[in-house]
Amino acid sequence: MIVFFNGNFVPEAEAKISIFDRGFLYGDGLFEAVPIFKGHPFRLAAHMERMTIGAGFLGIHLPYSTESLKKNVTLLIEQNNFSNGILRISVSRGTGQRGYSPKGADKPTLAMSLHEIPSMLAPEKNSPWRLKTASFRLDSSNPLNAYKSSNKLLQVLARAEADEAGFDDALLLNSKGMVAETSSGNIFWIREGIVHTPPVNAGILPGITRSVILQLCNKMSIP
Repeated sequence: MIVFFNGNFVPEAEAKISIFDRGFLYGDGLFEAVPIFKGHPFRLAAHMERMTIGAGFLGIHLPYSTESLKKNVTLLIEQNNFSNGILRISVSRGTGQRGYSPKGADKPTLAMSLHEIPSMLAPEKNSPWRLKTASFRLDSSNPLNAYKSSNKLLQVLARAEADEAGFDDALLLNSKGMVAETSSGNIFWIREGIVHTPPVNAGILPGITRSVILQLCNKMSIP
């Protein structure tokens, strides 16, 4: 697999970061997971907008413009002859001085890679998902919920609980006991012909596909 790493297209084995990179040390960064359908990224501009807003919140200067990244995404897909799957865009603050202070970390690390669709999401898998309610709770007041940060320990631990118990995914409740999301997905339900999802103030990550699905399903008047 060819990956995009700090401005170059290289074999994945050659894409290496410093052990002092703040993404590795502290999860100091962001990522986006973009669906690829027939060689075309789904709503890439919207994903990039969310990453740009998140980078601004964290004070990380993205090293490439949105237009530059779009062009490189196209080249990455072409070089790998990739059709359907997931594009992951990862950015960290880069290396800096020891400790939590971000001072001096002014050369972000950016990587893009392509991945196959997880087997549980394959179109031929028609069986219902089994969700286990996680013992961990989302803090609905945490401002970081609005950004796809690289620090996802709560989701990792919740999914580990579900895996150990033989479930497909973990159901996350927030600190008020409200249904929020799964460890890696949005929650939807249909009531009286209207598609619903938990509100953003429940602590969920604002979804790129979430608003699109709601609009499409409600226009179609799904029963």
